[in-house]
Amino acid sequence: MAEPRILADHFPHHAHLAPVSYTHLSLLFSVDSADAAPTKQQYEVEEDLEKEAQPLLTQYRELISKDLTALNDMVSKQNIPVLYVPAGK
Repeated sequence: MAEPRILADHFPHHAHLAPVSYTHLSLLFSVDSADAAPTKQQYEVEEDLEKEAQPLLTQYRELISKDLTALNDMVSKQNIPVLYVPAGK
């Protein structure tokens, strides 16, 4: 079994979804609050954000499907107690 990689290996400091999400949310707000159809520039920004987000989402899916599974297997084999945090607390 492969050793889980460090989270930073997946998401370098300059590559994370927060700026993409914030910009996307701002764009959605501006489109939603307008009385007209989205502008050409708004469509272009949406396309750019989609292109920027796709590699990050791919990395996230890989982290969840492979590395988190490997980490959980290692924790289980070492009999390390699992911590549960109730939702909303």
